[in-house]
Amino acid sequence: VVEEGTGQWCGNCPLGILALENLESLFGDKVISIGVHGGGTDNWRYDEYCTALGFPAYPMGRVNRINTFVAPAYEDFGEYSFNSPEGNGTFLDLVQSEFEENPYADVDIAVTKADYNTDTRQINIEGNLNYAVNLNSLNQNIAFVVLENGLTGSQTNYFYANSDPLFGEFGQGGQYASNNPTITFDHVA
Repeated sequence: VVEEGTGQWCGNCPLGILALENLESLFGDKVISIGVHGGGTDNWRYDEYCTALGFPAYPMGRVNRINTFVAPAYEDFGEYSFNSPEGNGTFLDLVQSEFEENPYADVDIAVTKADYNTDTRQINIEGNLNYAVNLNSLNQNIAFVVLENGLTGSQTNYFYANSDPLFGEFGQGGQYASNNPTITFDHVA
C-alpha cells in the first residue's frame, strides 16, 4: 500500500501521479495506491487523513505504513528517476524492498456484508479475517479506505516545460503540458 500526500494546488504533485502510474505498470494490482489530498483549495481534501499520517510535505508518501516518508522520485540537479542511488528514497525503492521481504502470514479478508447509510454517510462492513499462522499475541489493525476513480479537476503542474521523458503527459508536448491542466484523478481517498 502506497499512501501519497498530494494536492491539486501542488505543482510538484504530478510527479506523484507519475510515480504511482509507474508502480501500477510494474506491479499491477499487487500495489494499492491511495492519493490522500490535503491542504490548499483541493476539491478532495481529507485533512484528517493527512494529519493522521503526518505528511511533512507534498508530494510525499509512505509504503505499508513504514515510519519513513519518501518522495515519489529522486531528483539530482534537474535529473529525475523513480529509483534513488541509495535504494531507499522513493516509492519504487520501498515497494521493491517490501516485495523482497518474506511475509509473516497470508491474510484472507472476506467481506460478508457492506451497507451504506445515506443519512449518516457511514459505511458498515462485516467480514471475516483469517491468518495462515497464529498471530494472537500481535496487535493488528485493519483500515478500510474507500477510493474514488474518475474524478475530474485541475492540477497545478510545474513540469509542463520539462522535456525529460519521465514526465510523460505532464511534460513538454504531453496532453497535460500546461501550468493548470484538467485531468482525471484515480485512487482518491
